[in-house]
Amino acid sequence: MSTKPIAFDWLPPEVLENIAFFSATVTDVGPPSGLLSLLLSCRSIYRALSPEGNVLCARIFEHKFDIGAAIRRLGPQIATPVTLAKELRKRFTYLKRIRARTDSRIHTADNSHILSELLWLAYLMMLENDGKNVKQLREYAGIEQWLMEYWFDDDGASLASKVLSEDGWPLNNEHNPLAMWLFWFFLRPGMLYASSLTPYQPLSHRQFSAH
Repeated sequence: MSTKPIAFDWLPPEVLENIAFFSATVTDVGPPSGLLSLLLSCRSIYRALSPEGNVLCARIFEHKFDIGAAIRRLGPQIATPVTLAKELRKRFTYLKRIRARTDSRIHTADNSHILSELLWLAYLMMLENDGKNVKQLREYAGIEQWLMEYWFDDDGASLASKVLSEDGWPLNNEHNPLAMWLFWFFLRPGMLYASSLTPYQPLSHRQFSAH
């Protein structure tokens, strides 16, 4: 059997783009990992779809994220292929950080700028949510677990556990109000008890009433 690579140069561009789109959207949540495999399959495909692939990335963005609310609020000019392609890359960069819980705990390195970007992105995604955004945040990124660590872990980046143990109150900085809004967005009955992040416990009535 011949092992000679098959060239795809003969395929019309729109057909090749559709193949790439379906490869990238095999799953509704998570990054378009199937697209990378396709890009690496042969040079002709890589040349045809890279390096920017703005129109393709814009289609992928609209499949995986909500865009309607943003267009209603800001107008159709914000939904250009270049803008959506850039936003697609940005969102999955931060969603991967949430999934890895990179910023939910205190670190020696100053990550305050990244944490601000991450929280603002998640907050705006929820404000513009029509069903797709929340799925990416919850099912792919696991933001509920991230928020539990942020608020209730002894080393949580909110510093809430530390200051409450000293009869203080969580810091009123840029990060905590955004993280609290996100916590309320995602709070579900029994969440604090059912979370796999044991031994977290709900804050007692005494801790709240003392303030």
